[in-house]
Amino acid sequence: MQRSLRTASRDPATWGSFSLERGQAIHVMVRGRGRTLVDLYVGKGVQGGDYVRREGSPATYETVTSLSSYLYQAASYWCSLKIAPPGLSLDSLQTIGVRARRFEVGGRSVTADYLLVSTVQGGKTAWTVQGDASYPLDPKRVLEVEAELLGLTGDQFVSHPDPKATGFENPVARVLVSNVEGGRWVIDVGNRDGTRFYVRREDQPYVYLVNQWTLGRLIRSLPELSR
Repeated sequence: MQRSLRTASRDPATWGSFSLERGQAIHVMVRGRGRTLVDLYVGKGVQGGDYVRREGSPATYETVTSLSSYLYQAASYWCSLKIAPPGLSLDSLQTIGVRARRFEVGGRSVTADYLLVSTVQGGKTAWTVQGDASYPLDPKRVLEVEAELLGLTGDQFVSHPDPKATGFENPVARVLVSNVEGGRWVIDVGNRDGTRFYVRREDQPYVYLVNQWTLGRLIRSLPELSR
């Protein structure tokens, strides 16, 4: 740190003028492999600029970038908005199920309950409908659903969701996903909020708002997937 940043002070008595006293500063701790990798206090000086000090060190350093502008961000800034399960890919998808009761987007209403199953036919991956292997699925339309599922992300993270507002106790739609390794996930679509819906993955505590058109391309009736 001494080599890359300008030393502003080496006197602990000046910490207050740089907002680096405990209670003033932002405390940043990064841990990895069972030990503390970074332990810093970040503050702002009376003349502007960002300053940092290490835990256990008397020295104060002036930073070359606005580090504090990132650290003041709300939790939603740091949360990944990706909803699709990690590591899921076109090759690992095993089943995609849709259950919907009057899921409405753009004047279109979807009521559905089906499960698509990935099989191998003639050395190539193919999708069939469970219970009706002869159903004429359109591979291109199923591929579009796969792409929407794998890329599913939220528009916004909901930091303090109201259970009554989200509507997850009685979701308007559910997408059920499994992979070849035996992983299983359920994505719930709750109530509408303007042009977006509340969405969660049941194995995670996070709630997102997702654009209605994104969900509309993912949640389709079985006839919409036929040739």
